[in-house]
Amino acid sequence: PASQPQRGDGPSGGNVRANQDSSGFDQNETTVAINPANPNWIVGGGNDARLGRYTAAYYFSKDGGQTWGDGVAPYQQYSTQADPTVAYCADGTALFAYLDYSGGAFTPHRFISTRSTDGGVTWGAPGTIFASGGSPFADRPYITCSQAAGTNQNRVYASWTNFPNAFSSGTVRVAFSDDRGATWTGAKNVSNA
Repeated sequence: PASQPQRGDGPSGGNVRANQDSSGFDQNETTVAINPANPNWIVGGGNDARLGRYTAAYYFSKDGGQTWGDGVAPYQQYSTQADPTVAYCADGTALFAYLDYSGGAFTPHRFISTRSTDGGVTWGAPGTIFASGGSPFADRPYITCSQAAGTNQNRVYASWTNFPNAFSSGTVRVAFSDDRGATWTGAKNVSNA
């Protein structure tokens, strides 16, 4: 469950701690997004080792970053979660996506997304962007949501690299979602190198 928001070490403009974990373990590969409908709502994420293994953590603030709450990947089918990415849609829906995999061989694994309508405090059921029982495996995932008015406003886009094995040359793929990440479609290669 998410921890209660806590004030960091700088209420007058200094540094503010987004991760409320005090274990001393590493956090890295951070990501952050600001709600265009309410700039005081911010979500973030990072690889987080507070559990003694890596998981994808999320961070949230509802006061422009003065205080933060956090939690670990809400959906964990496998032993490791990593490479979180976050975005906000124009309607204020927050998105959190990450890799969920087993062991050093990354198999099996999946790239999943979840969404929040309360600024990142709680997260809805996961949507599967990509899943594999072996090769290829996904890495370097990113997510964004269209802000432009029109037919595709709030369309979510996800990209990742499909590596056939051991980080050899892979293809870059993109998929999209028209229901804020609940379901995904249209996966295709956009680069073969």
